[in-house]
Amino acid sequence: MAERIVKIDGVGDNKNKFGHQSSGAGGDNMTQGQQVSYERDRFLNEISRCRALPSPPVLASKIIDMAQDPAISVNDVAKIIGLDPAVSAKLIRIANSALYSRPRKVENLRQAINLFGLNGALSMALTFSVVGELKGGQKTSEDGLDYARYWQRSVAAATACQVIGQMLAVGRREELFLAGLLQDIGMLAIDCWSEDFYEGTRSLQQSHFEIQKYESERLGMDHAEVGAHILNNWQFPEVLVNAIAGSHHPLDGVVNQEFITVAKVIAVASEIAEVFCRGQDESDLEALSSLVWDALALDGTSLSGILGSVADEVVPLAELFEIDLSNNFLPRAVAESAKEVLMLRNMQSIQEATMLKQVNVHLQRKAQTLEEENRRDALTCLYNRAYLDKIIQEEFESARENNWPLSIAFIDLDHFKSVNDEHGHQMGDQVLQTSAKLLIQATRGSDVVARYGGEEFVIVMPGTAEDGMRVVCERILNAFRDMHYHPPIGEENFFVTASIGISSYSESMEFNSAEELLRAADKAVYAAKLSGRNRMVFYDTRYND
Repeated sequence: MAERIVKIDGVGDNKNKFGHQSSGAGGDNMTQGQQVSYERDRFLNEISRCRALPSPPVLASKIIDMAQDPAISVNDVAKIIGLDPAVSAKLIRIANSALYSRPRKVENLRQAINLFGLNGALSMALTFSVVGELKGGQKTSEDGLDYARYWQRSVAAATACQVIGQMLAVGRREELFLAGLLQDIGMLAIDCWSEDFYEGTRSLQQSHFEIQKYESERLGMDHAEVGAHILNNWQFPEVLVNAIAGSHHPLDGVVNQEFITVAKVIAVASEIAEVFCRGQDESDLEALSSLVWDALALDGTSLSGILGSVADEVVPLAELFEIDLSNNFLPRAVAESAKEVLMLRNMQSIQEATMLKQVNVHLQRKAQTLEEENRRDALTCLYNRAYLDKIIQEEFESARENNWPLSIAFIDLDHFKSVNDEHGHQMGDQVLQTSAKLLIQATRGSDVVARYGGEEFVIVMPGTAEDGMRVVCERILNAFRDMHYHPPIGEENFFVTASIGISSYSESMEFNSAEELLRAADKAVYAAKLSGRNRMVFYDTRYND
């Protein structure tokens, strides 16, 4: 049958990628995409009809039919499974394994079925029945498909599926086990279809990725798609067909979203089996750890626990399926080695995470500092004009929405120009800085004090009406009157008073915008200046004239 298969060496060969001669059925009228789809379907149909491929045994067929019956009972399941004493005995043995850690021993088939549940019992019985048939039909080849490695990998993947399913509390543990065991059944199908397809590939089979690549280059698909097609023809449950179809790439859209968790578990279990079969170095474990985190959100400590549990459980499960693990398969040694590597990697990850957290905290503080600096006036350390405009807008909207008062005090230092002229700009800066401190001391922590520009300041007081403003502004005026400045020797001490204009948003005095409210305070301070300075004036509508 080898002549059916050719590599894709280029154009000019009138055989397609599956090695079939193009025919009129394919037609010259087909597009390239249609031709590929046609040949894929043709190949899958042909491999399904391969006489050398074992068909589901009688028990398996009955189990599949029974699983579709919603009225099935424990008695019905026990009766069907009991037809095969070997399968029944294996169900009881696995029910007593550490995977199900029961305080009381399971002694009969009914107890085992009650432990697994009806669907679980059917899945486990199907597992033993199908695997027994597949193992019985395998060939012996020194240079083709490595059956010993195939079954070692299958039982390791199935065990990993069970362990992960238990850790994640996935409700399909027995189906996970069956899917893990049969995920590579497409390789058996391909080997039955073409006796020498895998001839000369023993070295490639040491890497599951490389053998997938080999299959894809020669067939246009890998064994996952072939296996899903076979199981679909055998009327296996949809969850298994979907999960196996996407077992190599569970996130590429092949898998029905209803079964995506199962597909992820199988994909991870496949890579865990690869570690046990091939051994591993540190880079392999790091890649596996990243996959487990990305697919299942399990960290390195969880992965180490999974590997340890698989190492404990894979040997008795292999014995149940009569799978030889003696050939370079040392699960405990692999698990212990992996534990050391993963522990070290986990410590490094913790250190990196701690360092990253410290860096993030530092950056956040730095960002907060920079943000605060951008809000502040460099000379007085009060909020600047840009931040003032923003906060007035926010507080005005809040006051209007919640119907509470909002007051603004506009403060202008009296005769400040003469301070600069008579005592110099350095003394003028000192006056501005001292004025800022006086304003902060006279207001609450919830109030916003900003430098509006030059010798002008603005105070925003949310929730404060005119009476409250009168008290605060009187306190400010007195603080300015009492503050005396001491210029250099030879100059007289002096003080600087302030004029304050006040506007309040309230039921009795409404404004249409934050800008209008601020302008009203500005008009009021102008009125205070005209009235003789060193005083407060509340806004009145007559100031609009």
